[in-house]
Amino acid sequence: MNAVFFDIDGTLAIRTKIPESAKEAIKKLRENGDKVFICSGRYKLYAIKHFKDFACGFICCNGRLAFMGDDVIVDEPLSPKMIRDITLRLDKTDIAYVFYGQNETYYKGPDELSREIMTVSEADELIKRIDP
Repeated sequence: MNAVFFDIDGTLAIRTKIPESAKEAIKKLRENGDKVFICSGRYKLYAIKHFKDFACGFICCNGRLAFMGDDVIVDEPLSPKMIRDITLRLDKTDIAYVFYGQNETYYKGPDELSREIMTVSEADELIKRIDP
């Protein structure tokens, strides 16, 4: 048995579309008893909703959350201090940015950014604007 890790965006899939050749390869891996993990910077609900049929485990939120079934392996969200430090630095650059939590997205930037987030996110996801 091996553990095989696949990135989603631009590697295994384009948004949520997985090529048939990749689906077949994953099927063969699983038939051989290999454990398939999906890796993404995205949040948990997105990964599960679109890729649960292909993996036995996930690494989400840029490596800060890992789980296999109901077993959480890693759960290390950014601390409030880390978020403050990062946002203070980003605010000095006057650029838009996004933070993904386990089940929600936080962003700061123009309204167009929230529309762009929705094109890659889910309507049932909680999107919160970070006020200046």
